[in-house]
Amino acid sequence: MATDSLQFEESALVCSLCLDFWVENDPRVLPCQHTFCFQCLKMSPSNILTTCPVCRTKVNIRKENISNLPKNILANSLKESSRMRLKNTTVCKEHNQVLCKPKLVCKTCKEYNICEECLNDSHKNCQIRLFEHLNRETRLLKKRWEPVLNRIECNLRKNAKNFKMELNEIEMKFRKNFIKIRNELERKEETELNKIKLMRNRLKGEFYRMKDLEREIENFKNDSKFSYTIPNVEIELNLSENCANTRQNKVLVKIQEFHNLDCDISFTDIGIIKLYSNQNNQQYFRIEFENSEVKEIPVNHTINTFAANKNFIYTSRVHPYISLTKCSINSMADGYHFEIIDNFYELVGRNIGFIASDNDYDSFLYIFAKFGDLYFKLYKNGEKIWYQRFKMNLVDCCFLNNGNILLAGEDYLQVLHKDNGEKIFEKNTQPKIQSITSVPNNGFMLTRYQEQLIYIYNDCFHLSKTIEIDFFPSKIQMTNSFKLLIQNLDCPLTAVLYKYI
Repeated sequence: MATDSLQFEESALVCSLCLDFWVENDPRVLPCQHTFCFQCLKMSPSNILTTCPVCRTKVNIRKENISNLPKNILANSLKESSRMRLKNTTVCKEHNQVLCKPKLVCKTCKEYNICEECLNDSHKNCQIRLFEHLNRETRLLKKRWEPVLNRIECNLRKNAKNFKMELNEIEMKFRKNFIKIRNELERKEETELNKIKLMRNRLKGEFYRMKDLEREIENFKNDSKFSYTIPNVEIELNLSENCANTRQNKVLVKIQEFHNLDCDISFTDIGIIKLYSNQNNQQYFRIEFENSEVKEIPVNHTINTFAANKNFIYTSRVHPYISLTKCSINSMADGYHFEIIDNFYELVGRNIGFIASDNDYDSFLYIFAKFGDLYFKLYKNGEKIWYQRFKMNLVDCCFLNNGNILLAGEDYLQVLHKDNGEKIFEKNTQPKIQSITSVPNNGFMLTRYQEQLIYIYNDCFHLSKTIEIDFFPSKIQMTNSFKLLIQNLDCPLTAVLYKYI
């Protein structure tokens, strides 16, 4: 019984972080009652000790508050009685022999006190290590992997929180739809019953023409079949189901790095399009195709901003007012020509504006500021489709897969309808958004300020997954071939090309 008690005391008195006895190492007790050396807790790589290293119970103690943790009340009484017997034991319990020096431990049996007879007997086939080396390896291992586990735990908690928020939004949406459908059902019921009442009143009159009345009743009978459906709910259910089925475990694979990008760029399915200025301050486009072919397009006007897809380059130029132009990339045989699409005589050259293009079609959105408002104009095939004005702080925008336009402010997302530019969806989000881009076939990506993460949403605006990268991203652009160009926030002249597979 004494031996079993001693074995129990040894395991209870060992700090699981350094594998040493905590009796004389200023032991501190966590709320879950597990004890650790004070310095081991202070060496935590994160600023907050979120969970107990042994039982993973949530504790959430900041590093500066570790000194406020209570000391183990058994420490003083154990110092004299157990310290000399456990920590500084010189005799093996099993063979009553002097322990090996330097101190050896059995990693297989987790035994701290080993003599020479142990090495030839009970621990003959075990893995024997120097205690000092094992202790050092344990600390290095913890230092390396504890931050990784902390990041994984942080991402898991963040994803779970976002998913719960999405579930709450879905619940509220179904509640609103239920009330709307119920009211619509009641209105339709009342309308149909009023028609029946009217027919009955007409049957009581003597001056109605019998044939006309019979025909009217027959038509009413054919048209008033009460086959009510609830399309809104069915659409939502199908949409959610489709979104759930489209979640895939895709990853980002690095393909190429770009350096010295001292120019404006647009990334497309055919390659990278760059806007340069020569020594005479004359601008020109340089198209670096994926097949390593290079083409240059001279520009005879000053370009403020531009966007491109696989077929066209769209620009806003100063002439001296603002003009919108487009140039076909595939018109190399006839020479490159910039066709004027629209003129803004009221806009002077200092009004730069912003252009976003659709990856698939001859469509682009021109955005400019005037008197504190933002103006949005959508063009398709060279024709203006709609014109809208909003008060908002725009960070980025892109075309979604269904042709609608996604707008990103610092802390919200909005969707404009492709046919009329009206707002059809709005969602608050935290923290600050840095950039957005659409994902072919399903959803979009976004980055947030001072976060090394790519957030991927599906078409239902549900967070599908997050992908960690090793730098802070700024502008992101994805093509239909799932190639993603990410510019580095800390190194603006650097960008990395990934394949989303």
